[in-house]
Amino acid sequence: MSTANTGDSFCYETLTDPSEIASIGDYWDRLLNGSRANRAFNCSKWFLAAIALYPELSPLVLIARRGATLSGVFPLVVDSREGTARFQGAWSAYPDILADADDCEISRGLLNYALSSKRSYEKLLLRRIRPDSNCIRAARALGLIGEDDPPFLPRSIEACYYASLEQGYEHYMNTRSRNLRHNMTRVQNKASREGVAATELTPGEIDPSTLPELFMSLHFSRFGEQTVLRSSRVFLETLLPALFVERRMRAFALVFNDKTVGIHLAMIGANSLIGWNAGFTDEIASLSPGRLLLHAAIRQACADGLAEYDLREGSESYKSDWRTHTRNIGSLELAIGGRRLIVGSGSLFKAEVTR
Repeated sequence: MSTANTGDSFCYETLTDPSEIASIGDYWDRLLNGSRANRAFNCSKWFLAAIALYPELSPLVLIARRGATLSGVFPLVVDSREGTARFQGAWSAYPDILADADDCEISRGLLNYALSSKRSYEKLLLRRIRPDSNCIRAARALGLIGEDDPPFLPRSIEACYYASLEQGYEHYMNTRSRNLRHNMTRVQNKASREGVAATELTPGEIDPSTLPELFMSLHFSRFGEQTVLRSSRVFLETLLPALFVERRMRAFALVFNDKTVGIHLAMIGANSLIGWNAGFTDEIASLSPGRLLLHAAIRQACADGLAEYDLREGSESYKSDWRTHTRNIGSLELAIGGRRLIVGSGSLFKAEVTR
């Protein structure tokens, strides 16, 4: 661990040892709960599971303290082959600098700290971040991006789809196509006749330690060798029970004869659910289980008063049926030694950081 004071009211530290990082896990996750960031993808347990999965990446967690209070976390990994520091990318979405929702000073200070100190990397590459992220806010506050400048590298932009649920379930469904509503009624009636019910699994109903095997069996049944998760059993066994118990992840299921035959996992955001992964058995394939599970998740999100259901990036055709809006995500690239920022226009801007 190294410590620095950059002249403002905070103390900054650099953590590189996994045991040191684990020791602040409870404080990290408490801070996360007051931020805008996704409660699962950005939690300490996901980060620790990811660095265990990819030992070739070196953890680099920058933290800010006000006195003894942990006030900010910038969770990075260093890829020495590329000379970059970046967010871990183990099947997660919307990474960010973690700070209280309105604490731009902390985010700005952490980004400045990442750029101003001598580092083992040549550039900071912040991939797949949102335009309203703390990363973008901090870059604008430091003057690295003008208020009217596009935030992202053009080649990095991806469209993410989501369903706005702010006006409730009935309003949302009434905005969907007649064809979707008709098909949902048809498959729900068919599922009911065949004794298949949609429900949400909770830690009080199933043993959380059994969830990884249940998910993997159904996911692999659906996707076979095509899934990128096949080689990640230890990652899933380590992570999923903890997320489930802490309610950072929700599990929706299709049940037939007291047996779970379909599953859909969704991660909790600040005011949203984000679809992650799913699976089901061949025996219910004719019931459109993907639609039934997604509908169950959206309906519960509405019941919980959440503002949106996030379908994430990707051009799968079903997303056009359920989405109401699109947001872009993209990348920022900052060169440490040259103080340069490559932004959406492709231009190079001087980044005068505090040293």
